[in-house]
Amino acid sequence: MSELAVIQRRDNAARITTENGWAVIRMSSYCDGSDLCLIIECFKSLASSHRQIAIDLDGHVSLVSGFFGFLVRHRIETNAEIRLLNVSNEVRNYFWFKGYFTQCAAGAFDLIDRDTPCLIPDTAGSAAEDGDDGRELRRAA
Repeated sequence: MSELAVIQRRDNAARITTENGWAVIRMSSYCDGSDLCLIIECFKSLASSHRQIAIDLDGHVSLVSGFFGFLVRHRIETNAEIRLLNVSNEVRNYFWFKGYFTQCAAGAFDLIDRDTPCLIPDTAGSAAEDGDDGRELRRAA
């Protein structure tokens, strides 16, 4: 593991390291709304040099509004691979998380390609497949 940068913003800082070819962003404290800007700054600093970016969410039980939308937009604009590490059960239950991430390793989840159909909870009663938790799932349009 080697350190690439430390980006400071107000009372929070993000440490960027490389691990197994991935640039990994680690927040120093709980991430609130103002710190989404810090994550965006980290992505901007990595955009030209790294195509594999991970965010370590260790200790985060909630995320700010716009977090998942930012990740999806960044994926579309840059074609970077995006991974979340150490995802809490609370975050795993977010609707956006369930629709856009797939588990790739223990505690690691990759943002799936936007062209990849994903499974989301079926609320419309359409033809569906059974999910692991007994709920019905349908393919996203």
